[in-house]
Amino acid sequence: MVETLITIYILICASMIVFDCLFIAVMSLRNRAGKPRLEKSKDMIVRQLSNLLEGRPVDVSHDKKLARILKRTVILHHFSEALDTVEKTVREGRFTPPSRDGKEQIPVQLNVGNRCFDLYLKHFASIAEALFEKYRKKDPIVYTYYVFFLKKHDLMKHICKPPIIAALKDFLEYGDIHVCENVMQAIYTVGDPSLTVQALKIVDKKEIFVHPKLVSDGLLCYSGNAAALQSLLLDECERFSVQMQVNILNYIRFASGSHCERIFGLLLNDKTDDEVKFACIRYFGKYKYGPAYFLLKDYAERVDSARNEYCLISLTALRNYPGEDTVTLLKNNLRSPNWHIRFNAAESLSALGIDYSELVDIFDGNDRFSRDILQFQLDRRYAKDKEEIYL
Repeated sequence: MVETLITIYILICASMIVFDCLFIAVMSLRNRAGKPRLEKSKDMIVRQLSNLLEGRPVDVSHDKKLARILKRTVILHHFSEALDTVEKTVREGRFTPPSRDGKEQIPVQLNVGNRCFDLYLKHFASIAEALFEKYRKKDPIVYTYYVFFLKKHDLMKHICKPPIIAALKDFLEYGDIHVCENVMQAIYTVGDPSLTVQALKIVDKKEIFVHPKLVSDGLLCYSGNAAALQSLLLDECERFSVQMQVNILNYIRFASGSHCERIFGLLLNDKTDDEVKFACIRYFGKYKYGPAYFLLKDYAERVDSARNEYCLISLTALRNYPGEDTVTLLKNNLRSPNWHIRFNAAESLSALGIDYSELVDIFDGNDRFSRDILQFQLDRRYAKDKEEIYL
Protein backbone atom coordinates (compact mmCIF):
# COMPACT_ATOMS: atom_id res chain seq x y z
CA MET A 1 0.00 0.00 0.00
CA VAL A 2 2.77 2.41 0.97
CA GLU A 3 4.72 1.59 -2.19
CA THR A 4 1.61 2.33 -4.31
CA LEU A 5 1.14 5.72 -2.66
CA ILE A 6 4.82 6.55 -3.20
CA THR A 7 4.52 5.57 -6.87
CA ILE A 8 1.43 7.76 -7.31
CA TYR A 9 3.19 10.67 -5.59
CA ILE A 10 6.24 10.30 -7.88
CA LEU A 11 4.00 10.20 -10.97
CA ILE A 12 2.15 13.34 -9.85
CA CYS A 13 5.44 15.18 -9.24
CA ALA A 14 6.80 14.04 -12.59
CA SER A 15 3.66 15.19 -14.42
CA MET A 16 3.86 18.59 -12.70
CA ILE A 17 7.50 18.96 -13.72
CA VAL A 18 6.66 18.03 -17.32
CA PHE A 19 3.76 20.51 -17.32
CA ASP A 20 5.99 23.30 -15.97
CA CYS A 21 8.64 22.60 -18.58
CA LEU A 22 6.08 22.61 -21.39
CA PHE A 23 4.51 25.81 -20.08
CA ILE A 24 7.90 27.56 -19.96
CA ALA A 25 8.68 26.33 -23.48
CA VAL A 26 5.34 27.54 -24.86
CA MET A 27 5.68 30.97 -23.21
CA SER A 28 9.24 31.27 -24.53
CA LEU A 29 8.06 30.46 -28.07
CA ARG A 30 5.20 32.96 -27.75
CA ASN A 31 7.57 35.69 -26.60
CA ARG A 32 10.00 34.88 -29.40
CA ALA A 33 7.19 34.92 -31.97
CA GLY A 34 5.82 38.14 -30.53
CA LYS A 35 9.01 40.16 -30.97
CA PRO A 36 8.74 40.41 -34.78
CA ARG A 37 5.10 41.48 -34.43
CA LEU A 38 6.08 44.11 -31.88
CA GLU A 39 8.81 45.47 -34.15
CA LYS A 40 6.44 45.54 -37.15
CA SER A 41 3.88 47.48 -35.12
CA LYS A 42 6.51 49.97 -33.97
CA ASP A 43 7.70 50.49 -37.57
CA MET A 44 4.12 51.09 -38.73
CA ILE A 45 3.54 53.74 -36.05
CA VAL A 46 6.92 55.43 -36.62
CA ARG A 47 6.33 55.70 -40.38
CA GLN A 48 2.99 57.42 -39.84
CA LEU A 49 4.47 59.79 -37.26
CA SER A 50 7.09 60.71 -39.86
CA ASN A 51 4.29 61.49 -42.31
CA LEU A 52 2.61 63.76 -39.78
CA LEU A 53 5.92 65.48 -38.98
CA GLU A 54 6.34 66.29 -42.66
CA GLY A 55 2.78 67.57 -43.00
CA ARG A 56 1.44 64.52 -44.84
CA PRO A 57 -1.67 62.55 -43.75
CA VAL A 58 -1.63 59.03 -42.39
CA ASP A 59 -1.53 56.46 -45.21
CA VAL A 60 -4.88 54.96 -46.19
CA SER A 61 -3.19 51.57 -46.49
CA HIS A 62 -2.10 51.88 -42.85
CA ASP A 63 -5.70 52.32 -41.71
CA LYS A 64 -6.96 49.41 -43.79
CA LYS A 65 -4.24 47.11 -42.49
CA LEU A 66 -4.86 48.00 -38.85
CA ALA A 67 -8.63 47.58 -39.26
CA ARG A 68 -7.94 44.08 -40.58
CA ILE A 69 -5.19 42.77 -38.28
CA LEU A 70 -6.30 44.31 -34.99
CA LYS A 71 -9.36 42.07 -34.94
CA ARG A 72 -6.99 39.50 -33.46
CA THR A 73 -6.47 40.02 -29.74
CA VAL A 74 -2.83 38.87 -29.80
CA ILE A 75 -1.91 41.43 -32.45
CA LEU A 76 -3.90 44.11 -30.60
CA HIS A 77 -1.82 43.35 -27.52
CA HIS A 78 1.45 43.73 -29.43
CA PHE A 79 0.19 46.93 -31.04
CA SER A 80 -0.62 48.27 -27.57
CA GLU A 81 2.93 47.50 -26.42
CA ALA A 82 4.30 49.22 -29.51
CA LEU A 83 2.19 52.31 -28.79
CA ASP A 84 3.59 52.35 -25.25
CA THR A 85 7.18 52.10 -26.47
CA VAL A 86 6.86 54.79 -29.14
CA GLU A 87 4.92 57.11 -26.83
CA LYS A 88 7.60 56.86 -24.15
CA THR A 89 10.27 57.74 -26.72
CA VAL A 90 8.23 60.73 -27.94
CA ARG A 91 7.29 62.04 -24.47
CA GLU A 92 10.94 61.87 -23.37
CA GLY A 93 12.10 63.86 -26.40
CA ARG A 94 14.09 60.94 -27.86
CA PHE A 95 12.04 60.28 -30.99
CA THR A 96 14.11 60.29 -34.16
CA PRO A 97 12.25 59.78 -37.46
CA PRO A 98 13.70 57.28 -39.93
CA SER A 99 15.99 58.72 -42.58
CA ARG A 100 14.61 58.80 -46.14
CA ASP A 101 17.82 59.85 -47.91
CA GLY A 102 20.48 58.20 -45.78
CA LYS A 103 21.27 61.38 -43.84
CA GLU A 104 21.61 61.27 -40.06
CA GLN A 105 18.43 62.45 -38.35
CA ILE A 106 18.21 64.42 -35.09
CA PRO A 107 15.59 63.93 -32.34
CA VAL A 108 12.33 65.80 -32.85
CA GLN A 109 11.59 68.72 -30.53
CA LEU A 110 9.50 67.60 -27.58
CA ASN A 111 6.48 69.81 -28.24
CA VAL A 112 6.43 68.89 -31.94
CA GLY A 113 6.73 65.17 -31.18
CA ASN A 114 3.96 65.32 -28.58
CA ARG A 115 1.64 67.14 -30.97
CA CYS A 116 2.23 64.61 -33.75
CA PHE A 117 1.71 61.63 -31.45
CA ASP A 118 -1.55 63.12 -30.16
CA LEU A 119 -2.67 63.63 -33.76
CA TYR A 120 -1.87 60.01 -34.52
CA LEU A 121 -3.89 58.78 -31.52
CA LYS A 122 -6.81 60.98 -32.53
CA HIS A 123 -6.63 59.54 -36.04
CA PHE A 124 -6.33 55.98 -34.72
CA ALA A 125 -9.47 56.52 -32.61
CA SER A 126 -11.62 56.15 -35.75
CA ILE A 127 -10.15 52.67 -36.27
CA ALA A 128 -10.69 51.84 -32.59
CA GLU A 129 -14.31 52.94 -32.92
CA ALA A 130 -14.84 50.63 -35.89
CA LEU A 131 -13.27 47.74 -33.94
CA PHE A 132 -15.56 48.30 -30.95
CA GLU A 133 -18.49 46.40 -32.44
CA LYS A 134 -16.18 43.56 -33.52
CA TYR A 135 -14.89 43.08 -29.97
CA ARG A 136 -18.32 43.55 -28.44
CA LYS A 137 -19.41 40.29 -30.09
CA LYS A 138 -16.48 38.35 -28.67
CA ASP A 139 -16.00 36.62 -25.32
CA PRO A 140 -16.56 38.98 -22.34
CA ILE A 141 -12.93 38.56 -21.25
CA VAL A 142 -11.69 39.64 -24.68
CA TYR A 143 -14.21 42.49 -24.77
CA THR A 144 -13.03 43.59 -21.32
CA TYR A 145 -9.44 43.62 -22.54
CA TYR A 146 -10.45 45.82 -25.48
CA VAL A 147 -12.14 48.29 -23.12
CA PHE A 148 -8.93 48.29 -21.07
CA PHE A 149 -6.98 49.01 -24.27
CA LEU A 150 -9.20 52.04 -24.98
CA LYS A 151 -8.69 53.33 -21.45
CA LYS A 152 -4.95 52.67 -21.43
CA HIS A 153 -4.34 54.78 -24.52
CA ASP A 154 -6.86 57.48 -23.63
CA LEU A 155 -9.02 56.79 -26.69
CA MET A 156 -12.45 56.96 -25.06
CA LYS A 157 -12.64 60.75 -25.21
CA HIS A 158 -12.30 60.53 -29.00
CA ILE A 159 -14.96 57.84 -29.52
CA CYS A 160 -17.50 58.91 -26.92
CA LYS A 161 -20.53 58.29 -29.13
CA PRO A 162 -24.06 57.41 -27.86
CA PRO A 163 -23.99 53.80 -29.19
CA ILE A 164 -20.65 53.11 -27.52
CA ILE A 165 -21.73 54.69 -24.23
CA ALA A 166 -24.96 52.65 -24.33
CA ALA A 167 -22.94 49.46 -24.91
CA LEU A 168 -20.65 50.25 -21.98
CA LYS A 169 -23.65 50.87 -19.71
CA ASP A 170 -25.08 47.49 -20.70
CA PHE A 171 -21.73 45.91 -19.97
CA LEU A 172 -21.72 47.58 -16.55
CA GLU A 173 -25.19 46.32 -15.77
CA TYR A 174 -24.63 42.68 -16.68
CA GLY A 175 -20.88 42.18 -16.22
CA ASP A 176 -19.01 40.92 -13.17
CA ILE A 177 -16.75 42.99 -10.89
CA HIS A 178 -13.71 42.71 -13.19
CA VAL A 179 -15.76 43.91 -16.14
CA CYS A 180 -17.18 46.79 -14.10
CA GLU A 181 -13.75 47.94 -13.00
CA ASN A 182 -12.39 48.12 -16.56
CA VAL A 183 -15.50 49.84 -17.89
CA MET A 184 -15.48 52.38 -15.06
CA GLN A 185 -11.80 53.14 -15.68
CA ALA A 186 -12.61 53.75 -19.35
CA ILE A 187 -15.53 56.02 -18.44
CA TYR A 188 -13.34 58.09 -16.11
CA THR A 189 -11.09 58.93 -19.07
CA VAL A 190 -14.04 60.44 -20.99
CA GLY A 191 -14.13 63.32 -18.51
CA ASP A 192 -17.94 63.70 -18.48
CA PRO A 193 -19.24 64.23 -14.90
CA SER A 194 -22.83 63.30 -15.76
CA LEU A 195 -21.76 60.05 -17.42
CA THR A 196 -19.54 59.18 -14.46
CA VAL A 197 -22.41 59.68 -12.00
CA GLN A 198 -24.74 57.57 -14.17
CA ALA A 199 -22.16 54.78 -14.31
CA LEU A 200 -21.69 54.87 -10.52
CA LYS A 201 -25.45 54.54 -10.05
CA ILE A 202 -25.50 51.45 -12.27
CA VAL A 203 -22.68 49.86 -10.27
CA ASP A 204 -24.36 50.87 -7.02
CA LYS A 205 -27.57 49.01 -7.95
CA LYS A 206 -25.73 45.78 -8.75
CA GLU A 207 -25.74 43.13 -6.05
CA ILE A 208 -21.96 42.69 -6.03
CA PHE A 209 -19.34 43.86 -3.59
CA VAL A 210 -17.15 46.65 -4.92
CA HIS A 211 -14.16 47.42 -2.73
CA PRO A 212 -14.27 51.07 -1.55
CA LYS A 213 -10.74 51.72 -2.81
CA LEU A 214 -11.75 50.71 -6.34
CA VAL A 215 -14.27 53.55 -6.33
CA SER A 216 -12.27 56.25 -4.53
CA ASP A 217 -8.98 55.49 -6.31
CA GLY A 218 -10.77 55.19 -9.64
CA LEU A 219 -12.46 58.57 -9.24
CA LEU A 220 -9.07 60.12 -8.51
CA CYS A 221 -8.11 59.13 -12.09
CA TYR A 222 -11.02 61.11 -13.54
CA SER A 223 -9.66 63.15 -16.45
CA GLY A 224 -12.26 65.92 -16.65
CA ASN A 225 -13.10 68.87 -14.41
CA ALA A 226 -12.75 67.31 -10.95
CA ALA A 227 -14.50 70.21 -9.18
CA ALA A 228 -17.58 69.82 -11.40
CA LEU A 229 -17.64 66.06 -10.76
CA GLN A 230 -17.36 66.52 -6.99
CA SER A 231 -20.14 69.10 -6.96
CA LEU A 232 -22.44 66.81 -8.95
CA LEU A 233 -21.64 63.84 -6.72
CA LEU A 234 -22.60 65.88 -3.65
CA ASP A 235 -25.82 66.97 -5.40
CA GLU A 236 -26.72 63.33 -6.05
CA CYS A 237 -25.20 61.89 -2.86
CA GLU A 238 -28.48 60.97 -1.16
CA ARG A 239 -29.57 58.95 -4.21
CA PHE A 240 -26.75 56.45 -3.66
CA SER A 241 -26.57 53.60 -1.16
CA VAL A 242 -24.90 54.25 2.17
CA GLN A 243 -21.72 52.42 1.16
CA MET A 244 -21.44 54.35 -2.11
CA GLN A 245 -22.00 57.62 -0.24
CA VAL A 246 -19.06 56.70 1.98
CA ASN A 247 -16.96 55.87 -1.09
CA ILE A 248 -17.81 59.22 -2.67
CA LEU A 249 -16.95 61.14 0.50
CA ASN A 250 -13.66 59.27 0.79
CA TYR A 251 -12.82 60.28 -2.78
CA ILE A 252 -13.68 63.93 -2.08
CA ARG A 253 -11.56 63.80 1.09
CA PHE A 254 -8.56 62.61 -0.91
CA ALA A 255 -9.20 65.12 -3.71
CA SER A 256 -10.28 68.49 -2.36
CA GLY A 257 -10.88 70.60 0.73
CA SER A 258 -13.27 72.95 -1.07
CA HIS A 259 -16.50 71.33 0.11
CA CYS A 260 -16.42 71.92 3.87
CA GLU A 261 -19.74 73.77 4.02
CA ARG A 262 -21.69 71.13 2.11
CA ILE A 263 -20.15 68.22 3.99
CA PHE A 264 -20.83 69.99 7.28
CA GLY A 265 -24.47 70.19 6.18
CA LEU A 266 -24.47 66.40 5.71
CA LEU A 267 -22.99 65.97 9.17
CA LEU A 268 -25.73 68.13 10.75
CA ASN A 269 -28.55 66.38 8.88
CA ASP A 270 -30.45 63.99 11.19
CA LYS A 271 -31.35 61.80 8.19
CA THR A 272 -27.71 61.14 7.30
CA ASP A 273 -26.63 57.57 8.10
CA ASP A 274 -24.05 57.08 10.85
CA GLU A 275 -21.48 55.58 8.44
CA VAL A 276 -21.78 58.62 6.19
CA LYS A 277 -21.34 60.92 9.18
CA PHE A 278 -18.16 59.07 10.12
CA ALA A 279 -16.84 59.80 6.63
CA CYS A 280 -17.75 63.47 7.13
CA ILE A 281 -15.85 63.57 10.44
CA ARG A 282 -12.77 62.10 8.71
CA TYR A 283 -13.06 64.86 6.09
CA PHE A 284 -12.78 67.49 8.84
CA GLY A 285 -9.87 65.59 10.28
CA LYS A 286 -8.00 66.44 7.09
CA TYR A 287 -9.41 69.89 6.31
CA LYS A 288 -9.73 72.36 9.15
CA TYR A 289 -13.16 73.98 9.35
CA GLY A 290 -14.03 76.23 12.29
CA PRO A 291 -17.78 75.42 12.63
CA ALA A 292 -17.01 71.69 12.67
CA TYR A 293 -14.67 72.02 15.67
CA PHE A 294 -17.43 72.45 18.23
CA LEU A 295 -19.35 69.47 16.86
CA LEU A 296 -16.19 67.32 16.96
CA LYS A 297 -15.67 68.34 20.60
CA ASP A 298 -19.24 67.40 21.39
CA TYR A 299 -18.82 63.97 19.78
CA ALA A 300 -15.52 63.41 21.60
CA GLU A 301 -17.19 64.09 24.95
CA ARG A 302 -19.94 61.51 24.32
CA VAL A 303 -17.96 58.60 25.73
CA ASP A 304 -21.14 56.79 26.74
CA SER A 305 -22.79 57.09 23.31
CA ALA A 306 -24.49 54.08 21.75
CA ARG A 307 -21.87 54.23 18.99
CA ASN A 308 -18.33 54.82 20.22
CA GLU A 309 -17.19 55.51 16.65
CA TYR A 310 -18.35 59.13 16.99
CA CYS A 311 -15.96 59.62 19.88
CA LEU A 312 -13.14 57.54 18.40
CA ILE A 313 -13.08 59.20 14.98
CA SER A 314 -13.54 62.68 16.45
CA LEU A 315 -10.56 62.14 18.77
CA THR A 316 -8.44 61.41 15.72
CA ALA A 317 -9.86 64.38 13.78
CA LEU A 318 -9.19 66.80 16.64
CA ARG A 319 -5.43 66.62 16.05
CA ASN A 320 -6.17 68.98 13.16
CA TYR A 321 -7.42 71.61 15.65
CA PRO A 322 -4.56 72.39 18.05
CA GLY A 323 -5.33 74.48 21.11
CA GLU A 324 -5.69 74.41 24.87
CA ASP A 325 -9.27 73.16 24.80
CA THR A 326 -8.32 70.32 22.47
CA VAL A 327 -5.43 69.24 24.71
CA THR A 328 -7.67 69.29 27.78
CA LEU A 329 -10.33 67.21 26.05
CA LEU A 330 -7.78 64.66 24.82
CA LYS A 331 -6.23 64.37 28.30
CA ASN A 332 -9.66 63.78 29.81
CA ASN A 333 -10.26 60.92 27.36
CA LEU A 334 -7.04 59.25 28.51
CA ARG A 335 -8.99 58.25 31.61
CA SER A 336 -11.72 56.47 29.64
CA PRO A 337 -12.32 52.79 30.56
CA ASN A 338 -12.41 52.07 26.81
CA TRP A 339 -8.92 51.11 25.53
CA HIS A 340 -9.62 52.33 21.98
CA ILE A 341 -10.67 55.78 23.22
CA ARG A 342 -7.52 56.04 25.36
CA PHE A 343 -5.40 54.92 22.41
CA ASN A 344 -6.84 57.51 19.99
CA ALA A 345 -6.59 60.30 22.55
CA ALA A 346 -2.95 59.48 23.28
CA GLU A 347 -2.16 59.18 19.57
CA SER A 348 -3.65 62.63 18.89
CA LEU A 349 -1.72 64.18 21.79
CA SER A 350 1.45 62.71 20.35
CA ALA A 351 0.57 63.93 16.84
CA LEU A 352 0.04 67.44 18.19
CA GLY A 353 3.64 67.37 19.49
CA ILE A 354 2.64 68.06 23.11
CA ASP A 355 5.71 68.35 25.37
CA TYR A 356 6.28 66.29 28.47
CA SER A 357 5.91 69.41 30.63
CA GLU A 358 2.26 69.72 29.58
CA LEU A 359 1.62 66.08 30.48
CA VAL A 360 3.15 66.01 33.95
CA ASP A 361 -0.27 65.70 35.59
CA ILE A 362 -0.84 62.46 33.64
CA PHE A 363 2.55 60.93 34.39
CA ASP A 364 2.40 61.94 38.06
CA GLY A 365 -1.21 60.86 38.46
CA ASN A 366 -2.65 57.62 39.82
CA ASP A 367 -4.12 56.35 36.52
CA ARG A 368 -1.63 53.71 35.37
CA PHE A 369 -3.56 53.00 32.15
CA SER A 370 -3.37 56.66 31.09
CA ARG A 371 0.37 56.77 31.79
CA ASP A 372 1.08 53.56 29.90
CA ILE A 373 -0.85 54.43 26.73
CA LEU A 374 0.58 57.94 26.64
CA GLN A 375 4.14 56.70 27.19
CA PHE A 376 3.64 54.18 24.39
CA GLN A 377 2.58 56.87 21.92
CA LEU A 378 5.38 59.25 22.92
CA ASP A 379 7.92 56.45 22.49
CA ARG A 380 6.52 55.78 19.02
CA ARG A 381 6.88 59.45 18.12
CA TYR A 382 10.44 59.52 19.44
CA ALA A 383 11.38 56.40 17.46
CA LYS A 384 9.81 57.85 14.29
CA ASP A 385 11.66 61.14 14.71
CA LYS A 386 14.94 59.29 15.17
CA GLU A 387 14.30 57.19 12.09
CA GLU A 388 13.63 60.32 9.98
CA ILE A 389 16.85 61.93 11.22
CA TYR A 390 18.94 58.90 10.24
CA LEU A 391 17.22 58.62 6.87
